[in-house]
Amino acid sequence: MEKPYARIYEGTGWLEPMFSYAQNFEDVTLRRALLDINDGFYIDIGGYHPRSHSVTKHFYDKGWTGINVEPNPGLLSQFVAERPNDTNIGVAVGRENAKVDLHIIGTTGLTTTVESVALGHASLGHAITSVLPVQMVTLETLFESYCGPRTVDFLKVDVECAEADVVLACGFEKYRPRILVIENSPGYHEYLLIKGYVFCWFDGLNRWYVRQEDEWRADLVARPPCIWDQISNIQRSE
Repeated sequence: MEKPYARIYEGTGWLEPMFSYAQNFEDVTLRRALLDINDGFYIDIGGYHPRSHSVTKHFYDKGWTGINVEPNPGLLSQFVAERPNDTNIGVAVGRENAKVDLHIIGTTGLTTTVESVALGHASLGHAITSVLPVQMVTLETLFESYCGPRTVDFLKVDVECAEADVVLACGFEKYRPRILVIENSPGYHEYLLIKGYVFCWFDGLNRWYVRQEDEWRADLVARPPCIWDQISNIQRSE
């Protein structure tokens, strides 16, 4: 059987023009790999902003809905204002259900629960503007609390060097997102392979995985954005 959309990259088909909001064209790759999904569902852990550097904005505009996790109250308020159809949650996601200190670095995307990372940013001139106690939950708890029977079409994780804490605390058994987009950091790769995910692409910033049940999508993920994606405009920053 021919893989869906195989002819797109044989030069015989185009995708519809799109505007890319994402920092590294993640939305372009996700759109391509999930063309068969209508009214999809996403989870964005470390959402940062509803438009700038957003992996989910394109999909929200197309009628998808999902969960945006952003523990920085100032940034979360923008999701609440601009994403009324989404579930917007002001928690951190990590290794346990507990309170944790959030090291806020202004309105940047550098805010982190990892003190050593925050101090490293501070040494480079990115001042820690406050330290705020926030609730941390595990990814498994997040799934159980908010997903219900829905399949997660993609999960994006960008939590400033705490990605392994997010991943390792989840069993990926009942809830198995089709595609994982995880900022590159050590500690989670082998675990995801054991859990039935196929590594298919490193885009210079993120590692991409598809669940074995959707392995045919790997070929659509493992290609850089190109002319056939018809990226009509690119937003690099606010």
